[in-house]
Amino acid sequence: MSQFSPEVNSPKGDNPPEKARWRVILYNDNRHKFDDVVQWLQDYAGLDDKFAMKICHVCQEQGRAVCFQHSKDACHEVAAKLRSQGLQVEVDDY
Repeated sequence: MSQFSPEVNSPKGDNPPEKARWRVILYNDNRHKFDDVVQWLQDYAGLDDKFAMKICHVCQEQGRAVCFQHSKDACHEVAAKLRSQGLQVEVDDY
């Protein structure tokens, strides 16, 4: 696992499919409020408050962070919702 990737579990305790090799990478920016990004990660990626904050801190420190891992379709859905808020994200397989 790369440095920019804290241990990301699937939302709300749901186990991702065994072959889920997809992830959403969130990039740092200076346009959005920290608290807003934390809230969007909670709403769209299903992260709890503490873990969403950890993702945001990693993103600030390293420029990017993996914020969601699951199936390809689920990752594209989360990425689209985050993009709708103006966040820069990408979906990647690993």
